[in-house]
Amino acid sequence: YILYYTLDKNMLIDDWVMEAISGDRLTHQVVDLNLDTVYYFRIQAKNAKGVGPLSEPVQFRTAKVELPDKMANDQGTIHPHLKEFY
Repeated sequence: YILYYTLDKNMLIDDWVMEAISGDRLTHQVVDLNLDTVYYFRIQAKNAKGVGPLSEPVQFRTAKVELPDKMANDQGTIHPHLKEFY
């Protein structure tokens, strides 16, 4: 998968931050995000035949205060609209 995120959902996708996620993992932790900030996420499948369509942007606001690391034991949140991970 390729995970994209940005503060401005109207930016061209080439200007979004991109993180490649290899293997068959169903979770991924995005680090170094600002507290109490709205981010937009999109995801795209990728395999040997190429890339699939981009998902629609999903909005997420980070916590107002630093929280314990919820994914330290590889437990993540499945977003109902992405049906994948963030």
